[in-house]
Amino acid sequence: MLNIDVFPGGETANLGQFPWMALLGYTQRFVDFVEYLCGGTIITETYVLTAAHCLTIEINRQLVSVRLGEHDLQSDKDCETIDKYTICADDPVDIPVENYTMHPDYDPVKLRNDIALVRVKEKIRFTSYIQPICLPFERHLRDRDMTNQVFTISGWGKTQSRKLGGSPTLQFAAVRVWDQSECNKVIPPETPNCVQIVKDRTPAKVIAGGPLTNATLDLDEELRNFQVGIVSFASTRTCGVEELPPIYTRIDAFLEWIAENVT
Repeated sequence: MLNIDVFPGGETANLGQFPWMALLGYTQRFVDFVEYLCGGTIITETYVLTAAHCLTIEINRQLVSVRLGEHDLQSDKDCETIDKYTICADDPVDIPVENYTMHPDYDPVKLRNDIALVRVKEKIRFTSYIQPICLPFERHLRDRDMTNQVFTISGWGKTQSRKLGGSPTLQFAAVRVWDQSECNKVIPPETPNCVQIVKDRTPAKVIAGGPLTNATLDLDEELRNFQVGIVSFASTRTCGVEELPPIYTRIDAFLEWIAENVT
């Protein structure tokens, strides 16, 4: 089961295309299975970045594990065929959660400071299918105007309005950032950035806590993937009707807090 937020329909990812993706696994009292209700991203060997509201989903649910290297939730072995050759990914890895830290000023009513860190009990072993995402610590990537820039969202979510469940396979789509003044006309002021769909994609849904990313040149002129946002909030109205724009926590406003709490 997936906890999903409104977002444009997208395309199926290739194996290993987004190796920083994580799923947060929860259990209920007296229920002997794990539900994946939120997403996140690997940022170090021991930490996953996610949304604070993912840690306050329901009183009777407890965050117990993080799944890494997943592609298709319904497949025991993830494989794809390229030029008549079949390639299979490593099995996904489940790591128990040690603890988590929500931003101390998280406000679920005003949608502010929706960011959290999940620490896992074991060091993450990086592979071709499990890798950390870069954060925009470099000065030329921080505090910039993102209006009209195109970014990528990825996650396991709803892709068609007539489908009741989420997509079991990792998806991605392109989105464009709204002008902040236009964003504030439809949502409370001083919230994180709004985004809108690129082209005429079908409105749909994606898992909360997942990343907003782009590929950018670093100071060494190497092309690297950076995370710029976290899926925070979106309308829960039925897909296919007018709804509020998806909202994302802008990461460059929280880099100092992340650095202080990743130990």
